[in-house]
Amino acid sequence: MNGDVVDGFRQVQRAGEEELVAQLAELAEGWRREGRCVVYIEGNHDALPGPSSRLLPDRWRLDFETQTGERVRVLHGHRFSASETLWESYDRVGRGLLSLENFVYGRSATLRSLYRFGPGWLVSAVGALECFLGRKALPRRLAPLIDGVDVLVHGHIHYGPGRGRIGDVPTWRTGSWVSPGHLRTADRMLRYRSGRFERIGWSGGRWRAFDDGR
Repeated sequence: MNGDVVDGFRQVQRAGEEELVAQLAELAEGWRREGRCVVYIEGNHDALPGPSSRLLPDRWRLDFETQTGERVRVLHGHRFSASETLWESYDRVGRGLLSLENFVYGRSATLRSLYRFGPGWLVSAVGALECFLGRKALPRRLAPLIDGVDVLVHGHIHYGPGRGRIGDVPTWRTGSWVSPGHLRTADRMLRYRSGRFERIGWSGGRWRAFDDGR
C-alpha cells in the first residue's frame, strides 16, 4: 500500500469513514495471519498515530525482486531519505485547510451536490499544478536512489502519465483512486501479473488492463 491510504490531512471524521478504515485494518491483519506480506509505505498525507490506530505505515520504501529477477524499488515520492521530505512546509499549511473542507462538505449534502460544479474544479486545478511541479522534481530527486534498480514504482502524483523513465530505469505510478475529490484524475492502480507490470481500472463491473498512458 503505497502511501496516502488514510488521509490524515482531511481526517477520519465520520462513522462511515471510521468503519472503512477498520475494515481495511481487518483485511491487512487477516492477510498477515495467512502468511502474506503486507507492506504499508508512508505517504505525506497518511494519518498520524493515535491511541486506537490499527493501520499505520511501517517504512518509507521497499525493495524486492520480481519473478523474473528484476530489482524493484517502491516509494511514495515525498521522501527521498529517512530524514528528507518534499513539500513539508507546504503540507503543514494545507493540512488545516483540507481538514476544514472535509468537515464542511461532510456535513452538508447540498454543498456536496454542488462540489463538482465549482469548488471541485478549483481543488483539481491546485492538485494538477502540484503534480506538474512534482513530476518536474522527481527525476532529479530520485536519481540518487535508482542505482542498482531495474524498475522504480512511485506514488504521490495524481495526474499525468502512469509510466515513464529516469535515465534507463522505467518508472510506474502505483495509482490514484481519488477522483470524487480530484476531478479528472485517472482512476488506475498498478498490478504485477505474469511477469509484467500493468495499469488496471474498474470498467463494466470488472477490473481490466488499460494501455492508454494514464
